[in-house]
Amino acid sequence: MVSPTLLRKSSSRLAGSSELHDGRKVVRYIEQVYDKEPDRTSVTITYEIVNADGKVVEKFEESGKLTILTREMIEGMLTEAGLKIKAVYGDFTGGSHNEASPWLVVVAGKRQAVAGGT
Repeated sequence: MVSPTLLRKSSSRLAGSSELHDGRKVVRYIEQVYDKEPDRTSVTITYEIVNADGKVVEKFEESGKLTILTREMIEGMLTEAGLKIKAVYGDFTGGSHNEASPWLVVVAGKRQAVAGGT
């Protein structure tokens, strides 16, 4: 999981490399650009295949956009969809949720039908 604080900044960095069985290397770079207005981060991951001489012989890119959703936003969307929030946890062991929690685990289900209603 990536912290919203880390997603709310622009950066470019070497993310690591690993060696292939034939001696070539895969080098991975990550570039992220934060756009404050929609609170969205565009991420581009570039993979370079480098031969033993250090020459880039292949290059691949993948990209996407990440929107940061707060607890309140997620709860609001689930409620608007007709679901009832049953529990909220900060991890997968049932720990309480707070700003420092590593996860946001929301348990939701169908609302109980109202007697005499539809």
